[in-house]
Amino acid sequence: MSIKIAIICDEDKFKPGNEYNEVKEKIIGRTIRYEPDINNAVDNILGEYRAYNGAYDFLKKKKQVIIDTFNASQTDNIRMLKQGIYTIVKIYMFFKRSEINLPGDVFVQIIIFTLAITIEYMLSGGDKEVRENLVDIISQDENTLLMRGMLFGKEETNYIQKFINKYYSQYDLPSFRSNAIYKYISTGYLDFGVLIEEINKAFPNIDNEKRLLYALKNRFWELSEEEFDDATEMILQKIESGEYESPDLYINLYVWYLIREREELLNINKKKNKSCIL
Repeated sequence: MSIKIAIICDEDKFKPGNEYNEVKEKIIGRTIRYEPDINNAVDNILGEYRAYNGAYDFLKKKKQVIIDTFNASQTDNIRMLKQGIYTIVKIYMFFKRSEINLPGDVFVQIIIFTLAITIEYMLSGGDKEVRENLVDIISQDENTLLMRGMLFGKEETNYIQKFINKYYSQYDLPSFRSNAIYKYISTGYLDFGVLIEEINKAFPNIDNEKRLLYALKNRFWELSEEEFDDATEMILQKIESGEYESPDLYINLYVWYLIREREELLNINKKKNKSCIL
């Protein structure tokens, strides 16, 4: 009596010349390679975010960018894909709650970078040298990295070039990189203030009003006195005219203005604040 056995393994993990490879030809009758359907995988992962405000519909439109970036990574690890999409959704929801509407091409770059750096970080497996190279990719401009390559050898300069060619060659886009996103992937903490600064630096034409709204609510102490006064006046006028769509934003701004007035940072009294916002 014969018993059929299925062996599930990653054959790439077996080194040539070991016992498995020596006996495989005699014992293993048929080899079936698992190749996941990336299109269905992305659909299933995105489907987990249907309840998230707008995230599913937005990312569904960017589905091909996600698929192309994942394919460019030359890995079929769905866990890495899922982790990358999770981070992208987290970033999207932040901008959504803050009513900061990034242009589509800007968010495409966030998607590419976030997914690419997630995969590269997870593929590194804790390799110190690889992760140091990833930090270089993010923290230094391309000209500096290319110059270092000229001085210290082709292998180093090729890392940044390979990364850009690998993930960006199919798009006519600059290679946006973010230290805030990398730190979130490596530590679990995402500093949205730093991310906003990085985006403003990389894309200086983004709506200044949205930038000031975020800064006023979250990092107002970093604004100059003139910027602070201009921002508070501009936003109060927008509130009076009912230009903001989110009801929660009105409540948040009411509380913010009330606290700042008590701190004597504003000359708007409670009655006017309440009448404008509520």
